[in-house]
Amino acid sequence: MKSELQKIDCASCGKPFETSFCPNCGERRLSEKDFSAFSLINDFVVDVFNIENKFWRTLKSFFIKPATYVDEYIKGARKKYISPIKLFLIANAWYFLFPAINTFKTTWYTQLNGLPYSFLTNSVLNVLSFF
Repeated sequence: MKSELQKIDCASCGKPFETSFCPNCGERRLSEKDFSAFSLINDFVVDVFNIENKFWRTLKSFFIKPATYVDEYIKGARKKYISPIKLFLIANAWYFLFPAINTFKTTWYTQLNGLPYSFLTNSVLNVLSFF
């Protein structure tokens, strides 16, 4: 006997549906197993070796509207974006593969005077010095 699924609105396109997949856009209905560590790791491997347009869409959304990106992902919009954990792991891989961009070991003088964002650092420190 086929179990009946509750009617929900699709997280990606907003259309109501009662099946396992949205008939309008193909988004899969989330289940409890979608939140397991194995599922996240499996999705990460698939996305890393099959980077398509969602990688760039995720980066754009992450830098322009990060709260919207995470909120939509948690609500089930999985077709639009890669997961936040995958994005974190990709950023860490980038960081360790290209240590030349590491600014954590720069001197205080370089942080205040020698980097493109030094004027911001000085501004923040000037504001904080009033407290």
